[in-house]
Amino acid sequence: MEKVHEEGEEGGKGGAADLKRLEVDIGRVVRGWLISDGWEVHSEVVYGSGGGLRADIVARLGKTLWVVECKTTLGFAVVSQAMRWEHLANMVSVAVPTSRAANSMAALRCLPVLGVGLLTVYSYGGSGDVRQPVRPAIRRRVSASLDECLCEQTRTHESPGEQHGDYHTPFRGTCRAIADVLAKTPGLTTKELVAAVDHHYASDSTARSALVQWMRRGVIPGVRTEGKPLRWYAETPEAQAAAGLRGSSSR
Repeated sequence: MEKVHEEGEEGGKGGAADLKRLEVDIGRVVRGWLISDGWEVHSEVVYGSGGGLRADIVARLGKTLWVVECKTTLGFAVVSQAMRWEHLANMVSVAVPTSRAANSMAALRCLPVLGVGLLTVYSYGGSGDVRQPVRPAIRRRVSASLDECLCEQTRTHESPGEQHGDYHTPFRGTCRAIADVLAKTPGLTTKELVAAVDHHYASDSTARSALVQWMRRGVIPGVRTEGKPLRWYAETPEAQAAAGLRGSSSR
């Protein structure tokens, strides 16, 4: 996990270089958080001729698009920047350091009214984490033109825990819980499995989509799937041990 540098750390005068580094670190941590939750993540997505709009992050899950603008402080400028995407994305959020989320109480109070979400990023023990104190409004009907801008060149290729060690912990906890449940009750459908597992995802629907995706990519160790509808089975204890899945499933 990359550390999210707070103002004043490692050089500590809060100059332009420090602020740019902080903004980059925020984006890196948010991308890892989204990827660990099953989103396909794209960075620096340009929309419109002449590069009229540029999104820090565009995440896609199925047909849902989520734009996240990463900034070093919360204010009306970044809120206005985020609102430019409301007709192009189903959800729009801003991401700022936790220590600066309350810099503008007026902007903070406006977020729910405007339908803009808030992600706060904070550092602890050299690692980063993401919280969502304000959830974005979900717009059911938006233009499909932003989706057409997403391509292989803009995509961030990482698996849970690949470059974001701390995000590996909840994902691995879910993997252990899946292996434990399947060892006792093999042959569950995806819906039955998600209902039986204490997973780390925000909702059961997100968990179902993400877990099937990670299973098809071979990211979830110690389990296998068969048939239609898809049914889940635990591998042998030896295979689970090799995958590091034996033991407690607590998070």
